[in-house]
Amino acid sequence: MHIAFVTFGNYSKFPTLKRATGMAAPLLKAGHVVSLLLEDSEDNRQKVGNECPGAQVFYHKRSPKPRGERSAKNETLRQIRPDVVWICAVGARTWVRRPHKNCLMIADHSELPSAFVKKPLRKLYEYLCEWGHLWSFDAHVCASRYLEAFYSKRMRKVGQRPRVHYSPYAFNQLLLDEAPVLLPQLQADYTKPKTVVYMGGFWENYGFWDMLHVFRQLLAERDDLQFLMLGKGPEKDAGQKWIQKNGLADRIHLVGYAPEEHLSSYFTFADAFICPLRRTLQDIARCPSKLYMYLAFRRPIVTCPIGEAEQIFGENGLYYEPGDRADLKRALEDALYSDRQSELPEPEAHNWEARAESFLEWFSQNFLKL
Repeated sequence: MHIAFVTFGNYSKFPTLKRATGMAAPLLKAGHVVSLLLEDSEDNRQKVGNECPGAQVFYHKRSPKPRGERSAKNETLRQIRPDVVWICAVGARTWVRRPHKNCLMIADHSELPSAFVKKPLRKLYEYLCEWGHLWSFDAHVCASRYLEAFYSKRMRKVGQRPRVHYSPYAFNQLLLDEAPVLLPQLQADYTKPKTVVYMGGFWENYGFWDMLHVFRQLLAERDDLQFLMLGKGPEKDAGQKWIQKNGLADRIHLVGYAPEEHLSSYFTFADAFICPLRRTLQDIARCPSKLYMYLAFRRPIVTCPIGEAEQIFGENGLYYEPGDRADLKRALEDALYSDRQSELPEPEAHNWEARAESFLEWFSQNFLKL
């Protein structure tokens, strides 16, 4: 079987690309042909070289207008004639045509845009697109249980058989295989015995300020802690000024964006991770890819009982109530000063090999015997 993944953007900004490169290697190992349609960028070329060098790759320049980029991808698909076109995040740059009548079209959904887009016209556009997906695709791969139920219900509503596959994000084994080369430097630079690591956007609605205020409270009580925050976002400058004002620059470190090859060093160094969520439809519907990367390192993970986080950890999660700073403080203390690691799920159930095996079984049952 020949599967072509259609994507857009740079992997460092768009988690949807992680699906394509993550699934490619195990699908190739299973004997299938994999093509990747990617934006031409240094990051994407490095990602492919590291994770799936055996895939056929077709790079496209980012066009000023989506139509030009989409046309180039349509032409590539017409030439390579895959059996399956798998679109990672359906949008103006990726909503390609069926290249031939026997090709199966799969839409990959990682979030629900109509739930968080603010502008009325754009919200209406996303809402109509979500309905349009029902007639444009033969199947849907959904990264959250919410999206699985959402598309299944809509397909039944219009009289279609709900060919919907639940497949959250995952971690790549290369993350564990990567030598933690920065670890000695981290141990020299950050000398406190316990370290909490956050990776993500520096946004207010991602819990950025909740974390800073709770960190300040914990540091006032304990002298064995430090916090490393990896990422970037609009709150970074204000956050840095706040840290300086409160005299916490030696304990709270806004590290900034960390290249993927350095993540194993930071994650090995961590004693606990944090993944704030909000009780909004946006967070209920999406799949935070960082959770699976954290999970691979078998450290306590502080998060909220919402959406995919609750799916992963069930009753054993180190949860706090979203927006409740006192509860977040309590959860961090539990993570750092009590033994909860034995209650983490097995990481092997959440790598890309497991996702590929699950997909192939589902695909065989629904479409053909592979």
